[in-house]
Amino acid sequence: MRTLENYPKERRTKITEEGFQFLVGEEKEVRRLADAVGFKYTYDAKSNNVVHPAGIMVLSPAGNVSRYFVTTEYSAFMIREALATANEGKMGPRDERPFYLACIDIDPLTGARSLNIMNTLKVFGLLTVLCLALFITTSLIKERRALKHGTE
Repeated sequence: MRTLENYPKERRTKITEEGFQFLVGEEKEVRRLADAVGFKYTYDAKSNNVVHPAGIMVLSPAGNVSRYFVTTEYSAFMIREALATANEGKMGPRDERPFYLACIDIDPLTGARSLNIMNTLKVFGLLTVLCLALFITTSLIKERRALKHGTE
């Protein structure tokens, strides 16, 4: 896995202690925390990357997830509003934006995107089955109507 020392080089940015806070731990503890807040990720040994959606979670003082953002851009207003809501122990509004990156893998360090061919094939396979079902259904309906009216 990539190390914290490589992060600034790969992002081509200067990192100061005031600007970033990296929380690191053993895989077991990281997995336990991710599972507790519903954050799904996988390790791809072939590319040596952790594959996960871009997003952040805002927790209430009681440790409950108050807001879940699945995006790569966060406005100051959005964060302040989420923190205020969480501080009151309330649930924030649901993020209604569609999560459409299921067919794309994103390298969490470089931001490079690559096509996830298996998920793409699943989507096209499902679309093919739906189109076939629609075609067969309409053909059967037309055939029954033709037989009912005595024409072919």
